Amino acid sequence: MKVWLTTVALVLMGLCAGCGMTCCGSGKGGAMTINRESFGRTPDGQDVWLFTLTNANGVTVKVTNYGGIITHLFVPDRRGEMDDVVLGFDTLDGYLGEHPYFGAIVGRYANRIG
Repeated sequence: MKVWLTTVALVLMGLCAGCGMTCCGSGKGGAMTINRESFGRTPDGQDVWLFTLTNANGVTVKVTNYGGIITHLFVPDRRGEMDDVVLGFDTLDGYLGEHPYFGAIVGRYANRIG
């Protein structure tokens, strides 16, 4: 779990660095927060968590431990206003049914291509 969260944190920092603004600079010492909240339960009873990673300038990504799905990514536009740029669902139920793999880091062919 720690390795997975570290990877997500690095992805957030990479996205932040590439957003065209000085998001990850020395503003507040590069501090990042990680919060965990319940996102629901799968039909077989496994808990699904939603992790929210936020850097010092407010760039935020929300990602589940259910397939590593990115549910939200808030980044600044050219005026500095934060907006969510990810298509997805607000609840786990949307991801349990058929959908076009919104926010999935890994698609339907993962580990199936030789």
